[in-house]
Amino acid sequence: KVHGVCYKSNLHSPRPLLFVPDDTYYYSENCEGLWVCVSKECDEETLQRACHLIRTFVPPEQRKMWGDFVSPTWAKDPGPMRLIVLDDRTNQQAGDIPELRDDSRGRNQTSCPFVFTSREDFYGGIGGGQSCCEGQLTLHEMTHGSDMVIRQRKDPYFHEEVGKLWSRHRDKFRYADSTSRRAITILNSGQHLVDVDETYSFCYAAVNRDE
Repeated sequence: KVHGVCYKSNLHSPRPLLFVPDDTYYYSENCEGLWVCVSKECDEETLQRACHLIRTFVPPEQRKMWGDFVSPTWAKDPGPMRLIVLDDRTNQQAGDIPELRDDSRGRNQTSCPFVFTSREDFYGGIGGGQSCCEGQLTLHEMTHGSDMVIRQRKDPYFHEEVGKLWSRHRDKFRYADSTSRRAITILNSGQHLVDVDETYSFCYAAVNRDE
């Protein structure tokens, strides 16, 4: 199934001027095409940490594609796809941003063309914990954004290839549990051993074709 973001007839008209974030609300930086917009309720260090994460994990060619992304007409904003960091300490919500100004709830979600994440993800990770957890929520949500970006700007069939890749990876690390006689999958998520039926909760972004 071809995602709705892939049809040119479904898209907003291009912006007459290049997108520039609202500097009364955001600290922001353009990471070679991918805009990182951090609420001023956070701080400039959060912006620096977010940009470091982006430049570490998102290849330059993909960052450029984020900047070229155009939203479907059902989206309130025409694009580009961008990262929005909101403040957990003041309980900021998605609808607080100047592009929306509505009753949208949540900080950890992807709603085209916004990839929302929370400040706390850059300071110990969601729920605290070791530094290895930092950025995991953001990267998870960015997988959803990247999925739409790559399908629109590069290859509408991309998600099918990802699905096949994930299936091969899962099968490679599956083995029989001699005590319960159930199939067990080892995932790269700490020391967790996870039932195959539960892999969706750990690898949601890799297998959820709708997002």
